[in-house]
Parts: sequence; structure tokens; C-alpha cells
Amino acid sequence: KQWYQRRVRALSLSNAKTIFYADDGSAAGKLAAVKQWWDTLCLAGPGLGYFPNAKKSILLVKPQFLDSAKALFSNTNIQILTEGTRYLGAPLGSDSFRDQFVSDQVTGWCRELEELSIASETEPQASFSAYCVGLSKKWLFLMRTTPCISHLFHPLEHTIRTLFLPKTITPLFSDTHRNIFSLPARNGGIGISDPTKIADDEYARSVEATAPLSELINEQNTHITSERADRATVDLRVAKHKVLTAKRAKQQTELETASAELDPRQKRLHEELCQRGASTWVTTLPLAEHGFLLNKGEFHDAMALRYDFPIEGISHTCMCGKPNSMEHCLSCPLGGYVHLRHNQIRDLTANMLSEAGCRDITIEPHLLPITGEKFKYKTANTDDQARLDVPARGCGLTWIKPSLTSKYST
Repeated sequence: KQWYQRRVRALSLSNAKTIFYADDGSAAGKLAAVKQWWDTLCLAGPGLGYFPNAKKSILLVKPQFLDSAKALFSNTNIQILTEGTRYLGAPLGSDSFRDQFVSDQVTGWCRELEELSIASETEPQASFSAYCVGLSKKWLFLMRTTPCISHLFHPLEHTIRTLFLPKTITPLFSDTHRNIFSLPARNGGIGISDPTKIADDEYARSVEATAPLSELINEQNTHITSERADRATVDLRVAKHKVLTAKRAKQQTELETASAELDPRQKRLHEELCQRGASTWVTTLPLAEHGFLLNKGEFHDAMALRYDFPIEGISHTCMCGKPNSMEHCLSCPLGGYVHLRHNQIRDLTANMLSEAGCRDITIEPHLLPITGEKFKYKTANTDDQARLDVPARGCGLTWIKPSLTSKYST
């Protein structure tokens, strides 16, 4: 910190506004002020461990000042540009340079998305996760640092809509589903936003959230007091909270708009997706060692169940003779799914009791035979072969043996 303060104070003699991000130093102002800053940096920098490299440095000026810049910086190897340049991953310069820069980036991202779509044919969950936590963050950064670029993302949205979503999720989605897909998972979506709709909003939120930092940089104060730093920290926290609140309010409005276009069955399903914890699996990384990895059939079926899409590969008629549907598959006693769900909860409970340190854990032991006992509830199982689900000893008091039963016990 002291080294950084010494470097800032050494460069404060210039009237140019200065900013450093790690080892990337920049200055803005009139040509004479920038030249003074450069000379001071070359003189004082090495003593502070900072060695300017003119060959890697760029001077960006307006076209009418090009000749003056060449004359003033003639004794350096600094590259002088008038259109624009890339600075910390974002374009800096004229509107034409900005549009060309963003268009080139979008073209590259489209190619990457095409390759990811090919991978999604065999590993849709991995491709979906790579998109959400990796690839999409590239253009999100550009949106937050560059204004007026929403119209340049149409090729990217076209690739998402016509290639990535059909191969990863389903080709049967509608415009309403596309709007729902744009919502975060907690609102029943999958977090694949339309870049043409969010670019301008992301930039506006970024400007608002970083306003306290921008103000501090523009002050160019080399002696920041602890009170000023604390005030900036509080202002930054308040700005971020305000931005997040406004963002979630807009997402809620979009949720209500999209939900209004659904039929009653789909609306009820979407309300269930918005319940707490109902969409946790969507944002979970596909880690095989933790059992979170789904094969392509499981992932496509999960998405079909999530949005009421037809599941491929199931017959139209059940073996019991009734019309086959999602609800029938989960409730038909012939298929065994009722017992499978019961047994899964039973086994999970037994494992959790074991991890909690319980002893004498058994699976579905027979109950003692009935010898004339009367029970309070009519639903009590009084058959001779009645069984508990999971009895265990040591949960709570040492000699108390709690047990778990359900209405599916036999």
C-alpha cells in the first residue's frame, strides 16, 4: 500500500487524470499534461519498481490532434492511434471502432457457441453449465463496460435460439418459453438471457453501481482519509443494493408477464418451479464425484418435466391399459415408481441417521404381532406382516429408539 501511494504521489505533479489497475497505468487529459505524466513515469517509475515500456504503450487522440501528438511524442516509441484501441478488454475510441470491435467479438462467440452446441449432443448438462458459468460471462463483461451495443448482439441471439437451445434443451420451445428461459433459475428460468434485451440495462446498472468508485477516481486525491474511504465503501454498498433491488424487481415483472401467457396447467407448474429449492439442480455443477452428473437422457427428461415438454421414447399407452402421461407414470402402481420413491426416501433417511451417529439402524423390520391392542387412529396398520421403515437407536436420548413410518409401509 505504501509503495502504491508513493507511486501515485510521484505522478501527481501532472494535470492528467491517472488510474492504475495492477501494472496497467493510464492517463487522460490534454497532450501536454499526458506528456508530462509520461516523462515523470519514465523518470520516477524504475525507482518504485515500475518500468514503462513504450513499445507496448498506446496514445489515443482525436484526429485533429494527430500531428501535434506525433510532434510531442516524437522521441518515444509510443504507438499513436486515432480510431480506438482495446483497454482492459473493452473498446475505447470512436463509435465505428466500438461497433467493429463488438461485432468481431460477437462473431468469435458465435463460433464458440456452435462448438459448444456440438458438445451438447452428447453432454448437454456439461455444455449448459459451461455456457452459464463460463462463456456467457465474456459478453456480460463487455455489456457492462460498453454503451449502446445491444443491436450488435442479434447474431449471438440467433445462434442461441436456433442452435444452442434446440440441441441442449429442446427444439419445441415457443417465444413464451424463450422469455422464461431468460429468467434466473429461482424464477423458473434457466438463466440463458437474450443478449439483445439486457445489454443496455447491464451497462446502466454497472455505471450506477460503480459511481462511488468513479467519483473517487475523478477526485485524484493522493491523500485519502479513512473517513473518505469509509464513506466510499458505504456508498458503494448502498449503490450495489439499489441496483440489485431494481434488477430483481424487473425480473419479477418479466416473470409475471411471461406467466400470464401460459395456460393454467403450465402456470401451475411454473409456480412450483419458483418455490424455494425447486430449481437448485439447474445451477448445480455437474460433478460426478458428488453424483450431480446427468447423462443426456436424464438431463433432457429433467428439462421436459420442468417445462411440460413431451418426453421422447415413451409409449402412448401404459402397460396397465390406461393412456400414458407424466402424471400416470409417477402414480401407476404397475410401473413401481411409487415404491421406488418411497424406498429412495427410506434409504436416504437411513444414511443420514448413520452419519448422525445413530446405532442399531435397520431397514423395514417387522413389528410385534397384535394381541388385542386398540389404536387411536383408524389408519394404523394392524396386519401381521406390518413393518417399520427405519428404526434407529441413539437419536436424541441414548436409550430411546425412534422410528420412521409412512403410509406406504406394509
